[in-house]
Amino acid sequence: MNSTRRIFKKKSFTAAAGLSIIPSLIATEGVSSRLGQIGIILGTLKDEMKRDYKATLAKLREIGYKYVEGGVYGNSIEEYLRFLKKTGFKPLCTGSGMHPLKENPDKFIRQAVEMGTKYLVCHYS
Repeated sequence: MNSTRRIFKKKSFTAAAGLSIIPSLIATEGVSSRLGQIGIILGTLKDEMKRDYKATLAKLREIGYKYVEGGVYGNSIEEYLRFLKKTGFKPLCTGSGMHPLKENPDKFIRQAVEMGTKYLVCHYS
């Protein structure tokens, strides 16, 4: 029984020591900066974005997303970008399926430049 108690104390101490360093690990620049860079592919919410893109984006921001990938919603790129800025989103990339991109690459390149995105992606379709 005495040996079981010692093992329990050892394991408890080890667990407590491990748990005590977690906050310092999370506070390090590398980890915290990565946690703040969560984005979402808006195509995964195609129906919701078509129904009410503003409410959908507001909910996503509330959840903690910061970056978006996707096309333009609303009446214009300018309107869409104003709403993204208002809600604190940053458009990271935009893109298209392979066939539309192949048919009219200039359209998608212009859109990416106008949106100020870092990437233009081609989705396999």
